[in-house]
Amino acid sequence: MSLTTRRFALLLTAILYLCSIRPVLAEENPYPQKWFSGNANDRAVMDALIGKKMPSFRISNWVNGPVKQTDLNGKILVIDFWATWCKYCIEALPKTNKLYERYKDEDVIVTAICSSSGQSKMHSILKSGSYTMPIGRDRSSSLSKFFKVSSWPTYAVVGKDGKIVCVGIHSGYIPYVIEDLLEKERQSTSTGYELQVGKNPFPDEWFYRKGKQRAKYDAMIGKPMTETLNVSDWFNGKITAEQIKDKISVIKFWSTKRSYSIRSIKDTNKLYKKYKDKGINVFGICGNSDLESYKITIPKYTVQFPTAFDPQNTTANAWNVNYWPTYFVIDSQGKVVAAGMRPNHVEDVLKATIEREKQLNQPPPLKIDLPKEWFKGDEAERKQYASMVGKLAPGIRLNKWHNTNGNTRLRLEDLKGKIVLVDFWGAGFPYCIKTIPRKNELMEKYKDQGLVILGVCVSDKGEKMVQVMKDHDIQYPIAWDEHGTVFKAYKSTHYPAYFIIGRDGNILAAGVNDLKIEDAIKTVFDVEKQ
Repeated sequence: MSLTTRRFALLLTAILYLCSIRPVLAEENPYPQKWFSGNANDRAVMDALIGKKMPSFRISNWVNGPVKQTDLNGKILVIDFWATWCKYCIEALPKTNKLYERYKDEDVIVTAICSSSGQSKMHSILKSGSYTMPIGRDRSSSLSKFFKVSSWPTYAVVGKDGKIVCVGIHSGYIPYVIEDLLEKERQSTSTGYELQVGKNPFPDEWFYRKGKQRAKYDAMIGKPMTETLNVSDWFNGKITAEQIKDKISVIKFWSTKRSYSIRSIKDTNKLYKKYKDKGINVFGICGNSDLESYKITIPKYTVQFPTAFDPQNTTANAWNVNYWPTYFVIDSQGKVVAAGMRPNHVEDVLKATIEREKQLNQPPPLKIDLPKEWFKGDEAERKQYASMVGKLAPGIRLNKWHNTNGNTRLRLEDLKGKIVLVDFWGAGFPYCIKTIPRKNELMEKYKDQGLVILGVCVSDKGEKMVQVMKDHDIQYPIAWDEHGTVFKAYKSTHYPAYFIIGRDGNILAAGVNDLKIEDAIKTVFDVEKQ
């Protein structure tokens, strides 16, 4: 082959290779454009980040911190990028702090990151306010550059998987994004999973290890393993075989010789404290270590969860552990549910296991058969409503509530064990207002049987809803569906629209005619008695 021919062949190969490369496209922004700042070009730049992994979280000079990379595992992260020279940024910090206070007890971290020039003034500026949220400095501006921050303040939301959800959102809309993410998680964990021997029921990206090691872990799924726990030298209490029985357990294999294993102690402490009073075992097994270093490490790093020593790695070997830390979740039957999860997905597996066992222990779902003429709408609408029956009701994650305890937020998951009547109504519609006395009567008449009425106002102005509540003496909880997101989730097209939700959180009836609401509720209670 001549030199010219070889060059041509190499050039052709290069062209074919380049043509085969497909650009990695950003995920589409699922939220309304009006929720975001910036012009079309700004939006295009920031939307291109959606779905990408956030880089390492290296922030310094913390106040009320620090927030470390390991703290972000399994958490939604909200970042307020601000600057010391920006008057509006400083005025907005108290709002960000309120957001922190609102979500601090959930799997959400809200933080303010000082970037741009003038960072040395951060501490003196913060003295003028009373802040409880973690606030730090992006000294190199590497994080703000990654997020394409060009104006301040800029707000960003990162999901539990570490991927960017949105950038450049107006602060007032952040709670809607948080609630949307939490609701999607509720829906996904509430569907449960089927435990089959040798089959992993969870997403691959939740796990470490591929190939042969992954196959070994997957082969353990659905099999009983707790009888192979041969350990000694317990600290912080002893977990006996009897204590494992009939309880869900999280087991962490850890080592004093692995730095990440030591750093993860803090996260395991948090998990233990969160679930210790909920009937969940969270404990550790220390292997690949000597007994002396194990005994030193417990007090040195404030290990709070029960933990035992694994002499000669006999238990680790029986469980196919060759990396520390390695996590296992065991169900109440002593069977392996998942093995080798990434630390930020341990709680995801745990929550799914808790939900699955709740479902297994529940009585068969209640079914009611109501006459066709009790429902609103034409054939197509009734068919659409009927498709929702028996499924988990969409969450009602709204922010502006009235007639609750201190006007605090109410969620459907808080009402499990109740029969819930959801009423979509409009504050500007006379017919909706006309039905208020009837609903007040229903609430009073059936509250002792567990009836709760939630009025979801689909209106442009929340002030009008409050005025109607005062003028017409609404006695049941009401909330403002400002953007109509809940209304759409319930596939509603008009109001009033009524849905009856069972004690298990599933929809019993959808689109009931308002004149037949009491008949439908009576039917529910009658069927329950049978």
